[in-house]
Amino acid sequence: MEPLRIFPRFKRPERLDVFHADGLEWDRYLCLTALQGLVNRTKPRIYQVVGSWDQHWLGYYKKRFGVEYETVQDPMSLVKQYQYEVSGGVV
Repeated sequence: MEPLRIFPRFKRPERLDVFHADGLEWDRYLCLTALQGLVNRTKPRIYQVVGSWDQHWLGYYKKRFGVEYETVQDPMSLVKQYQYEVSGGVV
């Protein structure tokens, strides 16, 4: 019998788009957090930095696993970049 898995298994990230959430208005923060969850369902590609620990782990992932990343200056540009991976909406 296979053990119960409560967390999904992801493919290893090749590259991450990183955005800093500090200073974002609530609606943009919520939009980008939802986008991150939807896009990362198949493979991690968006990484959100909220505090110093997030930045620490990002450096760790690069050093330990060679994960490359690029910091996105305009976080809302990720909506356009990944628009074809999201469908539908909730009002």
